[in-house]
Amino acid sequence: MLIRHAEPDPAPGQSDPPLSDLGRRQAEALRRRFTAEPVSAVYSSTLQRAVQTAQLAFPGFSVRQRQELCEWDLPVAFAAAAARTDGPIGAREVSAELEGFAHTVTEEVRRIGSEHRTGTVAVVCHGGVINAVVSRVQGCSLVASHLPDHASCWWFDTSGDRWRLVVENDTGHLTRP
Repeated sequence: MLIRHAEPDPAPGQSDPPLSDLGRRQAEALRRRFTAEPVSAVYSSTLQRAVQTAQLAFPGFSVRQRQELCEWDLPVAFAAAAARTDGPIGAREVSAELEGFAHTVTEEVRRIGSEHRTGTVAVVCHGGVINAVVSRVQGCSLVASHLPDHASCWWFDTSGDRWRLVVENDTGHLTRP
């Protein structure tokens, strides 16, 4: 299961913001949602909004942080594309960076899945990561434009040869009293 991190603090100029007050409440809602549903392992990206969401939502777990689960960064992608070309940077160069990102995050999520054949694994990550994985699972060559809500859950059936998206953008836990 992929979970988008809860809402970060919107303070300008922060490249790795902590959770906002609302984000902490969203993470607590995730915790309440998963008290009755067993989770066998918890992973997150190394960015603090994902780490904080995972720690608040799954307090009994040691969160396994993975750099490969971090969000796609457009300025970094432009810089990487510029470093590989002498001419102007266009959509093709940036698209190659996006495809590389999609490959990396999808392989990391699949690796995590293969390490945990049974049970539910929570992977707290980012909207771009969810888009990349969902696109690959659905057989799209480009990263689709899903709009994962903060603290939303995306469930996959990983039995068999192909993964299948079962539930997308589940936020029911956020509307409960």
